[in-house]
Amino acid sequence: FLPPHAPFPRPPVNPQNINIPSPINFIPPNPIPQHIPIPPPISPPIPIANPVEISITETKLPSLATVPLLKSSADWVSWESAVTRIVSSIGLRGHICRIPVPGDLIDPTSRAVLPPPYDFDSSPEDVEAYRIFWANDEIADHVLVGKLSNEIANSLPPKRGGPYDLPIRTARDTLLFLRKRFSVGSAVSADVTKDKVLRMSTSNNSSQVPNYIEAWRTAVNQLSGSPWDFTPFQRTQNFMNGLPTFGEYAVIRERVRSYWRNNNSFDFTTFDFNSLAEEALDITVALGPTPRKPKPTTSDSNPQPSTTSPIVSTSDPSTNS
Repeated sequence: FLPPHAPFPRPPVNPQNINIPSPINFIPPNPIPQHIPIPPPISPPIPIANPVEISITETKLPSLATVPLLKSSADWVSWESAVTRIVSSIGLRGHICRIPVPGDLIDPTSRAVLPPPYDFDSSPEDVEAYRIFWANDEIADHVLVGKLSNEIANSLPPKRGGPYDLPIRTARDTLLFLRKRFSVGSAVSADVTKDKVLRMSTSNNSSQVPNYIEAWRTAVNQLSGSPWDFTPFQRTQNFMNGLPTFGEYAVIRERVRSYWRNNNSFDFTTFDFNSLAEEALDITVALGPTPRKPKPTTSDSNPQPSTTSPIVSTSDPSTNS
């Protein structure tokens, strides 16, 4: 019998049955937080503006077989027409077309493409756009410089420059440089070009015919297709007026005069400047290298060389209404 409030007796404890946790496996219920130092953020490396190397070795460059060699102003019109046609056919006309000014009607088929900006802060997308532009521009520039004489090619502005040797000359710059050198860009320049050849004469000497024709060809090619082009009358009748007045030269001249006496408009299927120039050169070659002048008549014992073109009608039927 136990008295009231007496503790309940516990059974005896065997020390061998007590399971004491090992200090190695013991984990406190609330571990003390440890201070772990966090390293400061690493600053990104400063970009270096290395030149973007562009390679177009895997690109099939267009053939330039149809492009004549640009050696002088006489070749300008045919050369410009050929290179413009090729650049347009490969979809890169925007690299050479004129940059519009405010108020211009934009041609949707030839929007000017300009080099995108590129600097230390350029994003990967900007760098890719920059690379693509210059890769395409290299192709357009290849068309322009591929058929230049050595003298002209060596006179071009540098392709690269600046402290990082980046591309600086676009295909548009190349074409503008060549156009300024070989083309006629104003009415004043056109008038000077016309006046020079319209006043020329071979002095009735066959040895001067090749130089006379070369001067005319240069002027005709420079003004061809421009607002200040020669009229058909000038390219035919005025051209013939400066040739010698004897032999077969006179036959061609009379044929041209007869045509204009009977026609107020010009038919290019009858003859044109190039065909007349070739005929005149053929006559000159047939006469040989010795200078030929007309034989003096008995009434002119002391003939003087002509210094002006033979006097003929200068009225231009092609300009009459």
